[in-house]
Amino acid sequence: MNKEKDESSQKIDELFSLEEIKMDEARIMERNRISEDLHDGVLGKLFATRIRLGFLGMKLFNDFPDKKREFDTLIKDIECIEKEIREISHNLNNDILPESKSFNYIIHDLVK
Repeated sequence: MNKEKDESSQKIDELFSLEEIKMDEARIMERNRISEDLHDGVLGKLFATRIRLGFLGMKLFNDFPDKKREFDTLIKDIECIEKEIREISHNLNNDILPESKSFNYIIHDLVK
């Protein structure tokens, strides 16, 4: 009877471990998706907008030279936002195995 209990308990532990691995994999996939969306989507759009504003600014400064400093400040602000998004994106993508991951998960992931 004890042997059957031990075997049942071991099977339950294995099932919980497999479920934990599946949940961790889903979290990682979602983090990677968010990272890619930020990097390839939002960051690309911000970059394109900044470039277009730069060309627009060159045209406008002939008519409004006193606005150049304000315009340059806004462009720098956009560059800072781009840098921050890039860092968040890279951090999301690089922090795949935080310390809280189980030993079983790490071994399973390495074997894969």
